Amino acid sequence: MTWRNGLLQLWLIGTAAWLMGWAFFIHLTCHSLPNGTLMCGARPDGWFAHLGAFATWTYFKLFVLGISVPVGILVLGAATVWLRRAFKSQRLN
Repeated sequence: MTWRNGLLQLWLIGTAAWLMGWAFFIHLTCHSLPNGTLMCGARPDGWFAHLGAFATWTYFKLFVLGISVPVGILVLGAATVWLRRAFKSQRLN
């Protein structure tokens, strides 16, 4: 196994753990409203504190917010691999 495959597997495991944690966090802090949105309570020191005591979210917005962290890490990892390859090929020439 190469280090690149190992990092991808680590990312997959981390993404699964993150999404399970995100779903658990949403389950604990959000309650469904009759119009299909979610009312999420914010602790004074929590992530949603800047939005006030409560914030209304749709399932899509919560999904996008939850998936953005793993996707961002994947993009940073891909950029790191790309830069490493670029500098490695320059050293060989």
